[in-house]
Amino acid sequence: MNVQQMLNEGKLSNKFEIKFSSATDGIFVLDDKINPCHLVELPCVIESQKSFDTENFYKSADIHQMIIVTVQRKGNKQKKNKTQQNKKQKTAEEENHL
Repeated sequence: MNVQQMLNEGKLSNKFEIKFSSATDGIFVLDDKINPCHLVELPCVIESQKSFDTENFYKSADIHQMIIVTVQRKGNKQKKNKTQQNKKQKTAEEENHL
């Protein structure tokens, strides 16, 4: 289950935590799963607006930073390992032909 689904279902209550080890690097903990995160500055300020009636909007915040969480999935790791193995095999085959 991802954060968006948890928000939509109302299941996200004190289950996540962000800890910074430096000014920009840290870890994001969600349901006992630890992922690295990085705080970045956006190139320009983004204005956030809110509406209660979908006709009248008012400014609610100026956003100038974003947290990027890197999620490592098992499938991606396996694909990366297979790609590295294939490269090694091709290199070995090329050396054998020379």
